[in-house]
Amino acid sequence: MVSYIKTSVAAAATLLCMGAAQAGVIPYVIDFESPAFSGAPGTLVTHTDFFTQGDVWVNSLSNVAGAQAGDLVGAILDGSDASNCFLLTCPTNNLTTYYANLDDGLISLGMLNGLAFTIDRFDAAFMGDTTGLNTAVPGRIIFQGVNAATGAQSAFAFNLGANGQFSGFAPSAASALRNTAWSQMFIYGQTCSTAGACSAFNSNRGQFGLDNLRINVIPEPTSLALVAAAFVGLGVARRRRQA
Repeated sequence: MVSYIKTSVAAAATLLCMGAAQAGVIPYVIDFESPAFSGAPGTLVTHTDFFTQGDVWVNSLSNVAGAQAGDLVGAILDGSDASNCFLLTCPTNNLTTYYANLDDGLISLGMLNGLAFTIDRFDAAFMGDTTGLNTAVPGRIIFQGVNAATGAQSAFAFNLGANGQFSGFAPSAASALRNTAWSQMFIYGQTCSTAGACSAFNSNRGQFGLDNLRINVIPEPTSLALVAAAFVGLGVARRRRQA
């Protein structure tokens, strides 16, 4: 019986250690198919708009000084309906609903329950005219996260191809973007000159499509501790029954 309790405690300790790593995370996919938002695909998104999908909140923002509610920063587009594309050059290889970031706008996101999360993967595409931009990499998408433990911010850049089509991106297993617990994430675009210099918020051309953003939510340590305690409790209960 003693050995069973030791095994239960060991299992509990193992579970807590797993919680500190990636084990036990809760995956969420933000695909913009059914956001709790006042509008259907084709809806324009403006400065300070707020919507949710599941337990994830998304806030659209403008970085322009003096920006006001109503300033255009994005749209929720239906890739199967070309009329949704307005005057943009839109990707043609995504027939689902996705978010279009427009006019150097940005979005921020986090969890409604305040839990931390990591970034697992996403689909993205450069959107718009590439005239005068780098022929290979006209733009980049930037993920700038707020570290849940320290509050420090770190930025990670991903090159977007000139073909204007969606591509899948997955941070490497060793990437800090994938392994750091974030409390909030800002996502915005950059344009890149013919010389390869990239910058943001200065051209109204930092436009991109974003879809299938998968985040892994990290449960609270207390939740893991409750599960671990349950393992110990089962061991104690069994010991009493067999005593």
